[in-house]
Amino acid sequence: MRNFITAMNFFETLKYSALAVSLLFVYNSHATENEARDIEEAVADSLGSLAIQDQGRIKPLDTFARASLLAFQSKSTFEHNPYRSSYERPDKSPAIWWLTRLMLDPQTAYEQKVFKIRTDEVVQSMSIPVDADEQLYSFKELGEGLNRISGTLQAINEKEPNERSRVEKQLLDLFFKTGQYLDISRSLTGVIADIDVGSDVLLEELGFEPGQKLSYFDVIQKKALIGEKLMAWSKLGDEEKRSPEGVALSNLARVLQSKMQDLSSRSFRVIPPDADHRNEDWSTPWGMLDGHTLNEWELSRMEGLKEIVALAQAGDVEGVAQKVDAYNAESYLESSIGLEVFFNKSDFFYRSLYIYILSCLLLWFSFIGFSKWLSRLSFASLAFATGLQAVGIVVRCLILGRPPVTNLYESIIFVCGIISLSSVVLEIFWRKNIAIFVGGISGVVLTFIGLRYASEGDTLGMLVAVLNDNFWLATHVLTITIGYGAAFLAGMVAHVYQVLRCGGSEWQKMSKGVFSVSLSISFVALFFVVIGTILGGIWADQSWGRFWGWDPKENGALLIALWLLIVLHGRLAGYLKPLEYAAGLGLVNITVALAWFGVNLLSVGLHNYGFDDGVATGLFAYCGIEVLFTGIVYIIGKSKEQSLKTKSA
Repeated sequence: MRNFITAMNFFETLKYSALAVSLLFVYNSHATENEARDIEEAVADSLGSLAIQDQGRIKPLDTFARASLLAFQSKSTFEHNPYRSSYERPDKSPAIWWLTRLMLDPQTAYEQKVFKIRTDEVVQSMSIPVDADEQLYSFKELGEGLNRISGTLQAINEKEPNERSRVEKQLLDLFFKTGQYLDISRSLTGVIADIDVGSDVLLEELGFEPGQKLSYFDVIQKKALIGEKLMAWSKLGDEEKRSPEGVALSNLARVLQSKMQDLSSRSFRVIPPDADHRNEDWSTPWGMLDGHTLNEWELSRMEGLKEIVALAQAGDVEGVAQKVDAYNAESYLESSIGLEVFFNKSDFFYRSLYIYILSCLLLWFSFIGFSKWLSRLSFASLAFATGLQAVGIVVRCLILGRPPVTNLYESIIFVCGIISLSSVVLEIFWRKNIAIFVGGISGVVLTFIGLRYASEGDTLGMLVAVLNDNFWLATHVLTITIGYGAAFLAGMVAHVYQVLRCGGSEWQKMSKGVFSVSLSISFVALFFVVIGTILGGIWADQSWGRFWGWDPKENGALLIALWLLIVLHGRLAGYLKPLEYAAGLGLVNITVALAWFGVNLLSVGLHNYGFDDGVATGLFAYCGIEVLFTGIVYIIGKSKEQSLKTKSA
């Protein structure tokens, strides 16, 4: 019996020991995975500072990665990192991690689900199983699916654009996106050392170290010698051709022929011109390998890029960072690459959105209890969000060297900053919580709309020719945009006044101060809109030879000025009572929306920049809601006014 118990204890000990060993193995396995993940992401982070040329401007690779991933997945973070464990932390990685994996290990990246397809009919037409949950698909899946319908795609491409159905348009767009994805994935295959010659003798004859793996760039430097050897090999007998050196030479020729299929890759413009040709376009690695003889500068750039790739593949984080910095410095760069990387990582406007929401929530809870402290916290949150937006706008200006109001996205963020800053200043002197409410709501709405435009790609784009003048950007465009913001703020305060006029005696007392503020802001808005419109006419005269041409954008600015003039004149002349004035001023928001967004739907006029085809529904809905809200609140306020008059009588 004692022996049996001893045996059982032994087996129990053995069992738990085995369990402990297995748990230790799992822990070490996860530790190894985590370490590999951290190294890979650190390498990718270092590569994010590498300067490239894209869409006409020099930018960090990190920006290129974000814009590219947005085009494929509609998000700037990669959500299918195999190194991340679901129980450990959110399954997201920066876009630069995805891009690094795509360029350094394309075969693995082809298996990752990157492409977002929201229309099931598009997926079904390619005979691909529908991913109902995430609607994400890999390049490999789509490649096989598109290959099955190649004939259909050709027929769609031959149709006129207006004759294509919604699904056909999406299929054609998907075809071009997969082509772009493939192009990016082959960007560095010419400098990646992945060619195993298989013969130390041949390597030494070509001037390389025994056992060394070569890149296409390495081999092409010996093209004359390899050509001579291939010519001599072709004259050998069958037996001699099958020698180890002969087989290695034949295989090398086939590998080079296969690699040459990537010569068409033109997405990754990372090779800058020399100091004497700084204004010329940058080249891609494969553009350097198209057969022409490289000069000393081009050779040094290709060698530097090859070293960066080798260090990245080896996981040398510090080496990659140092080499990237040296590569950028040697390229005579004057752009703010490091500052732009900082701007991307800081994500000022995205963070400010959450703080604006927090400000609104704190203000709402202050009505329930602890009003003094919660309202102070709400104001502090609004001020902090405003500060974040201000810093973000200033950093954008430093990166681009120009004012931040050259496209719809920038104008939305700038107007949001103007309104929130004005709200902070008003609250300091007013202390009624109304300015916090206006600033918080405006911040949430405008920042959310701005981020919608940011999801379309790189927001730090080049200027169209008509805007490429910092003097007029700093005068006309900045002034008219401030006018938009002031007019919108005046309309919002007018709405608050209307709501207060619907309440009891306390609200009625408070409404008097709100009315005075709305009147003051109206004059500020009118001043900036009129001055901005006049400056725009002067600019138009210098740019196009006419002061005024009834262009839609010009008409929009004039519409705001005229509407403000009408309501202000009506009030000052006594034709409009406070409620009528507030209703008219509230509707100025419609004129701002039409001048700001509506004219862009017309696709006509000399101000043909910043167009957006997807805002019509939202714009018309907003205008309808404004009219409905203003009308209902006006009727209620008027009824309340009559009721108070009756009681006082």
